[in-house]
Amino acid sequence: MAVNPKYHCSISNGGTINTKIDNLKAFVLNEENYVYFKDFLKRMKLTKYGNIDNYTELFLNIAEKMNACLHKKERLPERELSEIYLSGMPNWLQIEASKLDTINITDLQISLRKVEMKLSEIEIKNNTNKIKLKIKKVQIKISINQISLIYQIQPNLNPVLLQML
Repeated sequence: MAVNPKYHCSISNGGTINTKIDNLKAFVLNEENYVYFKDFLKRMKLTKYGNIDNYTELFLNIAEKMNACLHKKERLPERELSEIYLSGMPNWLQIEASKLDTINITDLQISLRKVEMKLSEIEIKNNTNKIKLKIKKVQIKISINQISLIYQIQPNLNPVLLQML
């Protein structure tokens, strides 16, 4: 069995493979690591992981490891886990989550993904409108420049047209 040397002490005792696995788990998944995993969860931020799916996947993975460090009776309840989960999100998503009547992290993920997608659609529309406005401004500037150029070529243009310049 190829194992990191620092874990040899936990598996060097005799016994079955299951006993060795249990010893290894007890060595790795302990209260000291519980504190590490909990701190990691509290420092996680959605913005660092790009989208809610990546954030949730990693959060649930770490939460599972964290809870494996404790006996079943001592594990964090779902409500506390969901509070930590939501604390890593931007305020506007936390507000949206407060409108939902669930504390289940997977349910929150599904609902908040829909909100996140709607916001993305709105941002895309806004960016598209900004681009259209910029194009219109460029077209107007080109038209004014063309009129100026025409006037320079033909200085006897209508005075009304000159006032528009």
